[in-house]
Amino acid sequence: MSIYEQSKDYFLGHLPESEQLNFEEEYFSNSEALMALRAACDDLIDDYLRGKLAPQEHQQFEQRLNELPALREKVETDRALLQALESTRQTIALEKNGNYKTVHRTGLWLNFGRKYVFQRA
Repeated sequence: MSIYEQSKDYFLGHLPESEQLNFEEEYFSNSEALMALRAACDDLIDDYLRGKLAPQEHQQFEQRLNELPALREKVETDRALLQALESTRQTIALEKNGNYKTVHRTGLWLNFGRKYVFQRA
């Protein structure tokens, strides 16, 4: 089992207690294990918010949300970001205007889009 898969199992509570303790020692002492844990957490949150978890995983993830306030806070932050991105994606329309791309928007991008994202074609 890869460190990433083990990280997902850890988050969902699939590991036996002895393996949980070993895994916790591993991610505290090994940066690769910690990075895998963070990636697994981010992927589980994304799958949860997009409704891609299997029913049993969904239930297990929600149980972890009830147990871990920091995880619940991260999920709420990611939910807000995802909603903002979806809203922005729906309100941006690009059109060619000579050598420039013009952005028609109703929020979020402000001056960032013009200054950093869209350059001369």
